[in-house]
Amino acid sequence: MERASIRFKHFKQWPAGSWYSGFEYNRPDWFFWRLGVNEQQFSAGFGIGTKQIDIDYAFIYHPLGTLNSISLNLRYGYPTTDAELRAAEKIQELKNEKEEYLETVRKENENIKFERERLEKEKKTAIMFIESYKAFEDKKYAAAQSKLQAILRLTRLMKKR
Repeated sequence: MERASIRFKHFKQWPAGSWYSGFEYNRPDWFFWRLGVNEQQFSAGFGIGTKQIDIDYAFIYHPLGTLNSISLNLRYGYPTTDAELRAAEKIQELKNEKEEYLETVRKENENIKFERERLEKEKKTAIMFIESYKAFEDKKYAAAQSKLQAILRLTRLMKKR
């Protein structure tokens, strides 16, 4: 994320002419370029920053001389920001939604499997019924009776499940 900030402040309670202005630009997110000026000095520098540590370098020109400044800032017990908390909550919500979705998919797949098995048995029953009807028309009553009894056994098994 690209970010640039400019600050200007005039201190009314200080003597006339007390002011400062600064510019900061970061690209990439962890690298900062900085410029600053006030009524007595000019500074330029850069910094590297993460969530836990910052390392900064500045070159400062002052009428009394120049300074090179290096600083190291360590953060511990870093408080979680509201945005981080909201992001964590959203991640948890999405995980919960995913779990619910996967459970729904699992149940639907079980239902589909059950329906396929049921339809296969009904198809088998319909074929057996047509065969028994043909046997009955051909006056093969024993074969027709045998097929009908097989249909009854199959449908009883289907109802038990």
